[in-house]
Amino acid sequence: HPLVSRYVWRTPHELDIDAMRQAAAYLQGEHDFASFAANPGRDIGSTVRNLYRLELVEQDGLLYVVAVGESFLYKMVRGLTGYLVHVGQGYAKPEDVLRVMEAKNRSEAADSAPAKGLFLAKVFWQPEPTRRNCRRSSRPSNPLTAMAFYSPSLKKFEPLPQPVQISEWRGGLLIRSTNWLGDALMTLPAVGQIRKIVQQDVPISILTPKNLAPMWQACPFIKDVIPMDGKHISADEIAAVKSHGFGAAIVFPNSFGSAMDVRKTAIPIRIGRKGRFRGLLLTHRLREWPRGENVGVCHQLSYYLELASMLGAVEWTAKCEPLKVDLSLAEQLGMGDGRWLVLAPGAAYGPAKQWPPSYFDAVAKHFSANGWRIAVVGGPNDRTAAEQSCASVPNALNVAGKTNLAQLMAVLAKATVVISNDSGPMHLAAALGKTGVALFGSTDPIGTGPIGGHWIIMAADAPCRPCFKRECPLGGDEAYKCLRGMSVESVINAVETLG
Repeated sequence: HPLVSRYVWRTPHELDIDAMRQAAAYLQGEHDFASFAANPGRDIGSTVRNLYRLELVEQDGLLYVVAVGESFLYKMVRGLTGYLVHVGQGYAKPEDVLRVMEAKNRSEAADSAPAKGLFLAKVFWQPEPTRRNCRRSSRPSNPLTAMAFYSPSLKKFEPLPQPVQISEWRGGLLIRSTNWLGDALMTLPAVGQIRKIVQQDVPISILTPKNLAPMWQACPFIKDVIPMDGKHISADEIAAVKSHGFGAAIVFPNSFGSAMDVRKTAIPIRIGRKGRFRGLLLTHRLREWPRGENVGVCHQLSYYLELASMLGAVEWTAKCEPLKVDLSLAEQLGMGDGRWLVLAPGAAYGPAKQWPPSYFDAVAKHFSANGWRIAVVGGPNDRTAAEQSCASVPNALNVAGKTNLAQLMAVLAKATVVISNDSGPMHLAAALGKTGVALFGSTDPIGTGPIGGHWIIMAADAPCRPCFKRECPLGGDEAYKCLRGMSVESVINAVETLG
């Protein structure tokens, strides 16, 4: 599928039109692209594999960059043209790209661009493996499998709430954490903004389920962590909270029980969202977050930043200081020096988020043969998938089900590249500032993509996705098409692009 980049008036950069024409003439001459890539006369900055066609065409006053290839690298486009075609920012589906490309003028293009935005020059296409210079595989390959360098798309809600005026912080601020690892990690930038808003002599503490305590203890801007042994706060834990004498609390989860946990501690100022009768337990309330609102439009971090704005003006950004970990924990598990590819083949949500373990295994086999070390991570329920994901690599380090959260963070922190389904380990690796490839099946990277590090998002062009189901309701050849449509070759190319 050709990618046509033409909206030159959408970028502030000046274009070297003469250089582009010279490049087009060169390509249309007797020289093939391989020789041009070897000596382009300017820095391309990357190699390009399996590029079948590249043209620069002038028509109706517009310059087109047309490319077809298994790995179409954005640095190559920048090297050729001196600019990146830009329309908004973030992840884009193929139909979004085409809709903007077909616009007749700037106004129509702006109206056609989805709210999440897109980088046209950062969209990758993998064609059917029918050309002689493309690796052949018996595994499914979708010509519209998209890869994109990911940047969370944030929506600033207007009008923002009036900040709560707190004159007496007493023992500091308590934050009631969300209950799931992935959700908690997606709140980190908002918690970081709260740290900037609140005066520095006010300590910030976290009330969290016990299993998430190591993650919050690795957070550099949190003073104390108060773990809960059960689903909700106990009498002893209430006493522990009261001993701090907090002056205010903010509740991140949208559940009634989470607001009740904070209400039981008798903290005088309690901030959170309306809905599910939570307002009865809070002293200051933000509008409800309706289920399904802005799905496919913005990252859910947008809502956490909106809640953080109840304490003052926030920066609408996903930037956050990375978590701090003890790398010796990974070394004790057997991770020494070298290039490590860490695989996370599990997904607690269900099989509709799990790329086939045999595909993970094929990727692991490829990189092991090229000198990489392989590690596999996951929880106790991921052991079978982990074993299958490294079956062809006898010397792989399989620690699935054998690590606590602190050890898991250390293993991910040692990775050169991480390959993960949409899961807790993906979010954890991102929060550690790692580089990785995120595989999305039934879920949507626009809403829950990784925050932090440098990631390529992969998602097949299945018409049924995202369905957000735990298991695929389709049968036969259509079952799990959203997962099988991401080929082994495309993931290998993505890792090589990053590593």
